Amino acid sequence: MAVEWIVEAKKERQQIEEQFWERVSKLWGSFEAFVRMEEYNRKRAELLNELYLIYPFVQIQYSDIKESFRSELLGYDWDLVYTAPVVHYRILPNEIVFDFDCSDKAIARKNLRSFAIMLKSLGIEPFIGFSGNRGYHVHVVFGPPRGELEDFVKAHGIREFRENLFEWFLSLAKSYNVKIELIDQGVMRAENHTIRSFYSFNTKGKRWKKPVYGEHYSIWRIPEHIYRNLLEMMKEKRQRKMLEAIITNELNEKKKNEERKGTIVWIEKLLQNPGIVSDGRKRMLLHLIIPYLLTVKGLSEAEAEEKCRAWLEATGVDYGKYKSFVKCEIRAVARKGILPMRREKFMHMYPDLKTYLDGKFFIP
Repeated sequence: MAVEWIVEAKKERQQIEEQFWERVSKLWGSFEAFVRMEEYNRKRAELLNELYLIYPFVQIQYSDIKESFRSELLGYDWDLVYTAPVVHYRILPNEIVFDFDCSDKAIARKNLRSFAIMLKSLGIEPFIGFSGNRGYHVHVVFGPPRGELEDFVKAHGIREFRENLFEWFLSLAKSYNVKIELIDQGVMRAENHTIRSFYSFNTKGKRWKKPVYGEHYSIWRIPEHIYRNLLEMMKEKRQRKMLEAIITNELNEKKKNEERKGTIVWIEKLLQNPGIVSDGRKRMLLHLIIPYLLTVKGLSEAEAEEKCRAWLEATGVDYGKYKSFVKCEIRAVARKGILPMRREKFMHMYPDLKTYLDGKFFIP
């Protein structure tokens, strides 16, 4: 009996091992890649050790190399057996990511150096990673001058504070001759955005996102005078927005009511001509298309998603890569009743997309 039990146990163990390596082969493509990712993950856990006390769980988006995404709430020290080498995580409430996107490496590195000098002058130790394709990500994790980080992260208005801090950084960067047009602002301006994890495989560039400067996420305690200035900026901006809303409310109410019942010609033409779009899809969906379909056209969430899916596929991309983003933004817009951004404001905020909205197709 004992011999039979040992034989059965060995068979069961062998079966478990075969299933494990079958999963490894499916997700990573090779044993060597799995071992490399396992080592990367160990180092990553060390790098993120400081963040466990701040925000122990994050929304993780992960996939195999073929990019079939799943999304779960996981800790930073997730188990590799249950995930995969392509990993994105939801940006922390007290984290800013400056996404330098430039195909010319010499220009990108020159601007990164100037940006790093600026951060160091503020007492920030930047953590910079090569994205795995053609860009670089600069991570800055911040906290208040004093007090508990946990309370700061969970405080009402943390998102608004981060937006003002991001704008302040961009303004300051200009004085250091940094070309801020190289920074993809959509990463921080989207309501919910994920960023590629360090030690994650980039399926476009076929390389891994790895650190190129810095050894860990250091937490920048914002100096008291900068912190107070930012709070004052927030107060002034709130007052200005309130005043503008009062002044323009009556003038815009009629126009908004008309738009809710009708169509906006230039957005309709954007939807009807997906073939000319080769970049900026997420920004168009976030600020124009999704608010237009839900708030102006009055479509249901399911109808709006189907329209977005058809438009994205007609632009030549795989909808699976955008599905989570689209669903998330549709829920947010439906909940808040957000209207599409004015064309002039959109083109001012994203001048690189101006040609898509200012060409022969889009003259109303």
